[in-house]
Amino acid sequence: MKTTSLSPKQVSDRVGPLIQKAYELMTSNPEECIRLAREALKTSQKHKFDFGMGYAYTHIGLGYYHQGELAQALEHYKLAESTFQSIGDVHGLRTVYNNIGVVYDDWQDCDKALQYYQMNLDLEREGDDPKIKCNILINIGIIHKESRDYPAARQCFQTSLEIARGIGSAYNECVAINNLGKLLLAENDSEGALSLFRQASRIAEQAKLTSKEISSLVDIAKIYLQRGDYPEAINYNHQAMEKAIAIKNKHSIAMMALQFADIYLKTGEKAKQKANLELCLSYAIPEQYRAIAVHALYDLARIYESEGDYQTALKTYWQYQETNNYLTGQVRNQYIEQLRMQMQFAEKEREIELTRKINLALEKKNRLINRQNNKLEKAEKALIEWNQVLEQRVQEQIEKHHRQEQLMIQKSKLEALGRLAVGIAHEINQPVGMINIAIQNLFIKLETETVGKEYLAEKSESFKRNIQRINKIIEHVRLFSRDHKDEPVAKFDLHEVVLSALSMMQMHFKDHNIAVDYALPESEVFLLGNKFRLEQVILNLLANARDALEEKYDQYDDTKRIRIHCSRKKQTIILTVSDNGSGIDEQDREHIFEPFYTTKNENMGTGLGLSICFGIIQEMDGTISCRSKQGQGTDMIIELPALN
Repeated sequence: MKTTSLSPKQVSDRVGPLIQKAYELMTSNPEECIRLAREALKTSQKHKFDFGMGYAYTHIGLGYYHQGELAQALEHYKLAESTFQSIGDVHGLRTVYNNIGVVYDDWQDCDKALQYYQMNLDLEREGDDPKIKCNILINIGIIHKESRDYPAARQCFQTSLEIARGIGSAYNECVAINNLGKLLLAENDSEGALSLFRQASRIAEQAKLTSKEISSLVDIAKIYLQRGDYPEAINYNHQAMEKAIAIKNKHSIAMMALQFADIYLKTGEKAKQKANLELCLSYAIPEQYRAIAVHALYDLARIYESEGDYQTALKTYWQYQETNNYLTGQVRNQYIEQLRMQMQFAEKEREIELTRKINLALEKKNRLINRQNNKLEKAEKALIEWNQVLEQRVQEQIEKHHRQEQLMIQKSKLEALGRLAVGIAHEINQPVGMINIAIQNLFIKLETETVGKEYLAEKSESFKRNIQRINKIIEHVRLFSRDHKDEPVAKFDLHEVVLSALSMMQMHFKDHNIAVDYALPESEVFLLGNKFRLEQVILNLLANARDALEEKYDQYDDTKRIRIHCSRKKQTIILTVSDNGSGIDEQDREHIFEPFYTTKNENMGTGLGLSICFGIIQEMDGTISCRSKQGQGTDMIIELPALN
């Protein structure tokens, strides 16, 4: 079908109204804003209209931002940034720099926020824009306010308000008034702040700026909370929550759930406080709202502690530490250790209390038992003191074991690379051979003086393609062999991991006449974890399957088969590696995941492979199991949580 060619003006006439409508709806209906911007993006891409693409990416990001999905917003702002840079659009760059700075500010990454605000200011001489200037003044004013330089902050907010009113921008006017209110609140003028928040709320309601109206309602509720007027605080918070749910603004929902928790803390309704903290964290942790998550995690840990659930409290305190790096100080670490000890003591005290009740009943019958009981109590006291020393030693051993475990994982990985060295060398030799042949052909052509430009271009492309292939193989081996123990978990595609493992084993399978079938879903299957650790698990399972086939069949038997299958069950990804090899008898199946247990001879294995696999899968919150029958083959089944 022939594509209709449009002039730049015709494309602009189509894209412009979509972008304008998306801008108008970004706060009141972010979902529709995203839909319209995507439609504008599709049209712009079809007709190679870079200007429209840049603003489409920007408004998709704005829609996600007003839904509270900051990572998605940042991704599209970055696409807009590269598009505007390619066409030299200063106005677009200033807009997107400001938006990126706001995202980093929300993530409490002040260094990066200031970096992008400064990049915006650096472009001011090349293209001034009142709306952008309003936004920058607001952002700089916020930094002054947080630094307690209130006069400088007021000057920024007031200047921004005057510019906004001069150009008739309700959005910027609302933002400026709201920040002036927050400044008054910081100066303890709650009455003046309340008046400004109500004014900002009215402007936002009239202009259908839903997200800004939510912000003002939350600030009003906060003032009533400070005054102890809890019914009014709940009323305004409910109004804000309803509007946030209507536009699916995750950030606002998390923030208001936290404010509800603060209200119910004051009213003594612990169950409601706890429920709202859990609701807050269900949005704050996935979306990286760090400031909100830190507050909620700390309050929730205190609740668990007051309930006597020390184990959950301890887990929540550690999560709080990881979120805010709050527990780096020695004092806080000591408090966590004290909580751990308290948990141990509580358990020991329950045991002592039971012993005392039994001794009290027996005391009436036998004085001798009573005297022995007194000795037992002294022994228990000594035991408690010894337990304190023992716990420290156990902790030291756990840390030592963890370090040894990481060394074993790395050693296993390097041993696997050693065993696969022939296959990897073959993978590299293929493109090297192609390059060698191409060079010989080129020399022949040069000697016969029959080299043309087209031939040279073709050979150059062949050299480039094969060199890239070699680089890709070497880079993968380099990354795979690196120690990944300190790397954070990340999103990755299961297809990529399985295919990487197969590429490293394919020469072994070919040499041993083993057929490999794999059935993976057509769409991407995303997981969260360390993809190189999972590749190490798959490599180990494939190597075990190969050994089982060699044990059952001779080298030239063409019935040897390995099958890799992936399926999904609700929120679980199931990866199965099957073979029709020698199988494992029932007695051995119970022990295969234990360290140093192996059914192979001494030259074939140490018994650590499946134990390491078990530990890696556990780190990914998954399970690994075995289904096998002697002489009929083996299924190794990995179950991992899917990443939505």
